[in-house]
Amino acid sequence: MYAVGIVGSVFLLLGIFLLTRHADSPMLIAGLLCVLIGIVLARISRANRRR
Repeated sequence: MYAVGIVGSVFLLLGIFLLTRHADSPMLIAGLLCVLIGIVLARISRANRRR
């Protein structure tokens, strides 16, 4: 399940990069989606590690 956490971290970093570099509307939406996907994947990874 570490792969899920790594992918989540990559999506978080990509989302933050898109939010900071490209402030126009389509990239802003894409950045927000990447951040949300990254948070969800990181939570899934953490939940599975606790079991």
